[in-house]
Amino acid sequence: MPSDDRRRPGALLIAAGVVTLQGAALVGFAGWNLMRRSSEDPSNSAVYGGATAYLALFGVLIMGVAVALAARKRWAFGAAVFLQLLALGVVYEMATGGFWLGAGLLGLACAGTLVALLSAPARAALGRG
Repeated sequence: MPSDDRRRPGALLIAAGVVTLQGAALVGFAGWNLMRRSSEDPSNSAVYGGATAYLALFGVLIMGVAVALAARKRWAFGAAVFLQLLALGVVYEMATGGFWLGAGLLGLACAGTLVALLSAPARAALGRG
């Protein structure tokens, strides 16, 4: 059994799990874009391909942050908080565009992750507190 000073608090594991799901959603959306490419001809294939590659790469990087959170890397705290604040801007755009279901789900994920990350046990596990 690991010592208490190396235990990962539940809040940290929840935050890492949600961040993993966010990254996986981006990779999945990139895959969906690739599948759509086979049935549609985009007006600008270079932009379409670049956007798909960006989504895949960004999703993989976000999942890397989640792994670092689970491994209790100190730098991952700032990166994860930044990603959640960035995603709140996406929530606003989704809501103003009328996509309420997506805005609600992403908003709940962001809020839950921020609450988990900013909790005292998670901050202490990451040396923030």
